[in-house]
Amino acid sequence: MAPWQLLKSREEQRRDQHSQVVQSHAQEVERLKETLARIEAILADYVSRLAEIQRAPHQMADIRMYQESIRQMRAVERQARFRMARAEGDLIGLRSELTQLELSCRKYTKLCERELEIQRVSEDQQETRELDEIATQGHYRRTR
Repeated sequence: MAPWQLLKSREEQRRDQHSQVVQSHAQEVERLKETLARIEAILADYVSRLAEIQRAPHQMADIRMYQESIRQMRAVERQARFRMARAEGDLIGLRSELTQLELSCRKYTKLCERELEIQRVSEDQQETRELDEIATQGHYRRTR
């Protein structure tokens, strides 16, 4: 196997492995987004229930319970947003690395193609020299 071809295959293998990492990380980001959406829905429900309780005759314990639940859900929401932002940042970095690996694979592909072209030109030149030699020998035989 030619040196460029070997480097190309190694780089393609690295790219494929990294692509799988990027894909699993993207799935994780989607899962975090879904979780955040559920948290936001629960939080919105608690806020609306609190508003309903405050409009009607109520018990202070009920209001405090909903206020505490809302406070806790907002803390959970902040944590979920932080995790999602960090995961999205990591995903951007991983995708950037994948792009660099793809460029590296293309570079090695072009180098392999260039090496094959040089080899083809060399073979063509060798064939031309051999045909010229045969033609020259034939010409000398006829002139004798």
